[in-house]
Amino acid sequence: MSPIFTEREREQVLLSDLGLIAVAYAVRQAVLANGAAWVMCIYGVPVLAINAFFVLFTYLHHTHLSMPHYDSTESDWIKGALSTIDRDFGFLNRVFHHVTHTHVLHHLISYIPHIMQRRQGMPSNQSWVSIIRLTGHPSSKPCGERLWNAYISSQM
Repeated sequence: MSPIFTEREREQVLLSDLGLIAVAYAVRQAVLANGAAWVMCIYGVPVLAINAFFVLFTYLHHTHLSMPHYDSTESDWIKGALSTIDRDFGFLNRVFHHVTHTHVLHHLISYIPHIMQRRQGMPSNQSWVSIIRLTGHPSSKPCGERLWNAYISSQM
């Protein structure tokens, strides 16, 4: 086993690996029973769509002109955790269990699931953001325009 994981984590990695094997087997069985086109429509396209959203969200949370970039001599955990922003994605905030507008909190207290923020009695997003003096960079621009602006502004 790898020296990276504790004994408890090794068990979790093994369970995760077994889960991946089970899903791969189930997808294979579905392809054999229903055909590859059916599985792609029912399983493949939704998985690709969800993953595309998460790549988009991650990119937009970590790319903004106001976000500082640190080299290895000045970087530490808290600077890295605070080098992200929350973005409002409208109704998608609820669809994606508040991962879109509680991102900074996730970096600071990563063991609290995004959906549990309000249920755990955490202060509202605006309260803790103002406490740590960050802004959420709210924007009424469409997501595609924000993506393009983030991409263009991050070019070196």
